[in-house]
Amino acid sequence: MTKSVHNIHMPTPTLPCPFCGDTRPAEVEEIVMKFDPPNLFVASCQCCGAQGPSATTRGAALILWDQRGAPGSANEFCKLADKLAGAST
Repeated sequence: MTKSVHNIHMPTPTLPCPFCGDTRPAEVEEIVMKFDPPNLFVASCQCCGAQGPSATTRGAALILWDQRGAPGSANEFCKLADKLAGAST
């Protein structure tokens, strides 16, 4: 399987990055599968590079990006996990 990546900037408004909170629209990259179609699309943060799940269309990649969580939710999850770990000891 050979693949190449093409950057495609999509100016479609998206939710902020759930990891760093960057408010710029997510970029969508097309991953071209030369021997194993279909091509895949992945939305990613322009600041920290976090990526959302892959999808078979640009629009679906953006929808999946927006469904990942609110800005800072990963940090809040870590705080909650630490708190719960302390409670079980």
